[in-house]
Amino acid sequence: MGISRGNITTNIIRSGLVFNMDAANRASYVNGNTKAFNTTNLSQSGSFINGVSFNNANKGSWNFDGSDDYIDCNQISSLAGASSFTVLGWFNQTTLDQQRFMFGTYISTSNLIGCYTWSDGNMYVDIRNGSITYGMFDYSTAVSAETWFHCACVFNGSGATDADKIKIYINGVNQTLSYNGTLPTSTNATQGDFRIGGLENYTQEWLGKIANTHIYNRALSSTEVLHNYNALKSRFE
Repeated sequence: MGISRGNITTNIIRSGLVFNMDAANRASYVNGNTKAFNTTNLSQSGSFINGVSFNNANKGSWNFDGSDDYIDCNQISSLAGASSFTVLGWFNQTTLDQQRFMFGTYISTSNLIGCYTWSDGNMYVDIRNGSITYGMFDYSTAVSAETWFHCACVFNGSGATDADKIKIYINGVNQTLSYNGTLPTSTNATQGDFRIGGLENYTQEWLGKIANTHIYNRALSSTEVLHNYNALKSRFE
């Protein structure tokens, strides 16, 4: 069954879904508000910091101006001490190969979760628990500027290799990553506030649009990631 709250029904996977924030779902966001809500737990909200604004296109998304805009969603317990999780959503970047954060949570340079693009032409996903460890790939091979794309970051700390532990899917396709360090088996038990469009302690906020962000308390399979991509892709075509 799909999620049916507000006036938008989506058929994304429900099992393990702990965070669902979507500009198109009126239970999550109403145009003119300065907060959005997690529809799996309406007591949990995301505060719009600085100039985050609503865009009617694609049934609804949020604009980020790249200077100081982000959505602060407070702490998400499912990301603390986690041996597995998935974060995914729909993104649109104005200019490629810039230092821009998509989402993440930060305590220190050696304790963070983050997905971001960088000026070296790569997209990174960092899972740091005591050391600087991440996966990366040349994302211009899969993403175009000013074009919507679906990004899913899947962490499975029980994986035998780094390639088993972290995966990035773009539009449902698993990307080939390079890795730095040995990825941890779990995240740190202490996590900072989860931000959409930014990361605490960094000033490279997102420049473009973000339509939604979903978090699962487990590692989705490749089939499930593809299902979620297909469930919403007609909205962004």
